[in-house]
Amino acid sequence: MADNKILNSLCLSVILLGCFFTAGCRVLSNTRQILVLRDVSESQSQIKKYLNRQEKLFYKLVKDIKAGRLKTGEKYSRVVEQYGDPVFCREGKNYSEKCLFRKPTDYFSSDKVYLYFTAQGKLAKIEYIPVST
Repeated sequence: MADNKILNSLCLSVILLGCFFTAGCRVLSNTRQILVLRDVSESQSQIKKYLNRQEKLFYKLVKDIKAGRLKTGEKYSRVVEQYGDPVFCREGKNYSEKCLFRKPTDYFSSDKVYLYFTAQGKLAKIEYIPVST
């Protein structure tokens, strides 16, 4: 009888330890998921801030082009500093780089600005294309 009590007590202890262990794993797993969600949320917030900044800088670029404030001869680094990152750049036929600027999330319904740079990184040509209405 005493052996049964010891055996029952031992079995109960093993079961309780197993429950605590699996519960601990579940809590650890949930904690990891929460941390991943937090990181994704922070990333989304950073992406949103970047896109908002790029859009504001694009409007500034268009405004400066219309007002004649952006001049050829500007360095590429200064243009990016003033107006943000281009959507993309590629090699041009007559220029070292042809860079597209537009609203970052409007692929078809945005004005476009193409800036052409020489091999020395100087702005050589400005092409503003308003969206067709």
